[in-house]
Amino acid sequence: MTTTQDRLSDLHGAAVRYYRQQLAKPDDDAARARAVLDERGIPAAARTAYEIGYAPPGWTNLTDHLRRTAGATDAELLDAGLGLLTQRQTVVDRFRDRVMLPVRDAGSRHVIAFLGRRMDDRARPDDPKYLNSPDTALWRKGEQLYGFGARGVPAKLAKGAPIAVAEGPLDAIAASYSGPYIGVAPCGTALTAAQAQLLARTAGPLEDRRIVTAWDADAGGRDAAVRAYDLLTAAGAWPYNATLPAGDDPAALRQRLGPNALQAALDDAEPLARVVLDARMEPWRDRLQWAEGRVNAVRSVAPVLAAMPIHRVAGESAYVIQTYSLDAQPLNEAVVEIILRDLDSGGDAAGRATGPGRERHTTGPDVVAAAPAAARTAFPTPLAQTPRPALGPASLGAPPRAPATAHARRR
Repeated sequence: MTTTQDRLSDLHGAAVRYYRQQLAKPDDDAARARAVLDERGIPAAARTAYEIGYAPPGWTNLTDHLRRTAGATDAELLDAGLGLLTQRQTVVDRFRDRVMLPVRDAGSRHVIAFLGRRMDDRARPDDPKYLNSPDTALWRKGEQLYGFGARGVPAKLAKGAPIAVAEGPLDAIAASYSGPYIGVAPCGTALTAAQAQLLARTAGPLEDRRIVTAWDADAGGRDAAVRAYDLLTAAGAWPYNATLPAGDDPAALRQRLGPNALQAALDDAEPLARVVLDARMEPWRDRLQWAEGRVNAVRSVAPVLAAMPIHRVAGESAYVIQTYSLDAQPLNEAVVEIILRDLDSGGDAAGRATGPGRERHTTGPDVVAAAPAAARTAFPTPLAQTPRPALGPASLGAPPRAPATAHARRR
């Protein structure tokens, strides 16, 4: 018996075939679409593996085709998200004059949605760069990742391929054609908890797989990296972050300098935690010459360090100490204090010695007994005998008042 989801899936499959036929046509519109892919450095092999197509201009090209060849009704076209209801109550194509990127489920079984990229980056502001399928019985965009369903990805997953998480679908494709990586991307959203958990279900356990974020080299990309850190670590990953040249996204870097350049950026990625630590240090960066600024900087980064797997803490503490010329002992004492306080309260720190995703909430007596020693020995030697520190009552987030001096520095 055919279900509603089966019918919607069949219509998506027919739409994929139609859009691919349109991209291959020898007319000017299809040539423009192929030029967009050329400009973004998307190779011909990727166009096949990712089933990329083109939605031609015109109001009812796809809907007429599906009515004629698949017997689609107006209700089915609307339920599938392929049609759009006008003010005159007629159904027209949702996607027009766009490069079409089908989204397959993580098991590569069915096309469940489309991402339509506009042709002209200079389009009017109300015309989104990417137009996504609406939520349907097949998909909700905050719960899916683009890229897992492409041809060849399951085999790469089985071989333990590293994963690059990029902002856009073309960036994900660029990463997949730059060395051993599998590129994935949120579908028009910032990374969500549901997407991080999908990553863990599809590619996990994540502590055994290299995960690299490859956000655009701009303020938005940095913000996305900070937001992604908690989500990916909660899913079990110790993520890394690739530093791209200013103004580049992964597809632009691959197109400009070749796949080896993008692979090198992904290979050379540093822990994503450092982006978060830098963001925490930023409000205090020009106040570190004052004791109050240093104390508040320590309070800002210590919780991030204390929440890490215990075997990661020393290296990331050293990064902060060296990058910002902080004294080691106050920072290390603050981190140990938080870890011990969590242990006293039976909190999450009890599982840190096992690493991300491995019995993280374990609170058995053996782990609790061992964790204080592990916490202290993770740092430079003097801390093994250091009493619990008291940092005073100043709040984490309140910025310090600059000293009243003519030489006070301002941001």
